[in-house]
Amino acid sequence: MHHHRILFDKNHQGYFGKVGMGYFHRLRNKFHCPIVNVEHLWSLVPQEAREKAAAAAPHPCVA
Repeated sequence: MHHHRILFDKNHQGYFGKVGMGYFHRLRNKFHCPIVNVEHLWSLVPQEAREKAAAAAPHPCVA
């Protein structure tokens, strides 16, 4: 059976060898979690909120 491994493994994932737990019908958009660097946080804040934070408090906090 090992000489048919590539064709068999397309429809029966995990049949050969040690593989992780199968996740059938994985929708990639459920796992979409983009990474945001700390130095780019202020680009996500609107301009009015930036001006208000700069005028009001000595240390603005992004929450």
